[in-house]
Amino acid sequence: MIDESDEIILNNFMIFSGESGLGKSYISIICHYIFSVLLDTKRISGYFNSQEFDIDRIHKDLKDGPLELGISKSEFEKWLSEDAVTWLSYMVKANNLNGKVTIKLPASVPDMIICKVADEIVEIGDNVETYINIQVPGLSYKIKDANGMAEESPFAYLFRFYLIQEIFGKFTDLTESYVLPPSRGMMLTESVIPITGMYAEFQKAIQTMLMAKPNKLKLPDELTALIRDVLDGHVERREGQYIYSTNGEEMPLSAAAASVRELASLEFLVNNTDISTMSLMIDEPEAHLHPLKQRMMADILSCMIQAGSCVQVTTHSDYFLRRINELVLKYELRDDLKEKNDYSQYVALCEYLHDNPNLVLDPSKVSAYLLKRTEDNRSVVIKQNIDRGVPFSSFHKALDDSLRIKSKLEELFEDADD
Repeated sequence: MIDESDEIILNNFMIFSGESGLGKSYISIICHYIFSVLLDTKRISGYFNSQEFDIDRIHKDLKDGPLELGISKSEFEKWLSEDAVTWLSYMVKANNLNGKVTIKLPASVPDMIICKVADEIVEIGDNVETYINIQVPGLSYKIKDANGMAEESPFAYLFRFYLIQEIFGKFTDLTESYVLPPSRGMMLTESVIPITGMYAEFQKAIQTMLMAKPNKLKLPDELTALIRDVLDGHVERREGQYIYSTNGEEMPLSAAAASVRELASLEFLVNNTDISTMSLMIDEPEAHLHPLKQRMMADILSCMIQAGSCVQVTTHSDYFLRRINELVLKYELRDDLKEKNDYSQYVALCEYLHDNPNLVLDPSKVSAYLLKRTEDNRSVVIKQNIDRGVPFSSFHKALDDSLRIKSKLEELFEDADD
């Protein structure tokens, strides 16, 4: 059980670490919920329906003139908080899950959001048509009649984009969200019927990625090279089968290494979606990877964040975190030397280290949270200070035990030799 914890604030890159069984995935799922619900065409409609935002009734009332409707920030926050627990229950298939979270919208969202509704006469050639014009601060939406949107409430549709605008800056800054669950590789090589929502969402996402047109946006060269290098090749779907190509040879993906199967979906995602407006939750990105490739995975996610992605990860890897810290320090060193008009020194250092100077990570875009076990076997979420990178708090005991035991064994061997 997770007790009351430090406040968690959405950021571009959110890292959750700690021992197993403390709820890292639960917290990550709740954070990802915010991105998912803003793109969901049904969930927020449920709120507006419960508040009696009935477009048919409102349309009839427009005969008396324009209307102003209030959307309560506190009421919507309460709904979000309750719906997030419902979402978590679905994602982990725990129907009896009890929990309470509190979700707060940005301070820029007023206590009462005014929604204006009016009839609007539009001349199209020789024809005159009447539209329903719905406005919230900074955005408007027109529908021809009250039945214009069968699946989603027009109020929910406009309000979702309003919230995206308030949270991310522009209403176009979030267009897709994906979840990469643990052991995801099997979903590409086995016939699996998902039980939990995480795997159902992942299965739908894979189909969406494969059906999408290849990404027309130019990917950063570093990202393209890293994906190729970490896979040691390329994965594609051909004639209903996933094929892995490496060193001029081809094989079914099922015959490839576990690391390749785990990473294949990431290649599809990068190549077929707009990563500049995407949110991704990835559980243990280091799974099945050699330590060197765990470091490369940190580089891949950093490139995605530089390109505009929002990423939430859970991790048990000190190799992954060490590389994240190197990228943060490189960012700070680069900016410091740029201010001193000595950027060439930074480039020279990267050449000496055989490290790409473009691989950096803005610390302002990184937030790290440690889940820590309490004395009564519960857990709390602690926001970590990352001024000098992400602390390795959850690894200290393992490292201390390893050094202590190794030291003692070596001491005993020396005594035996004497």
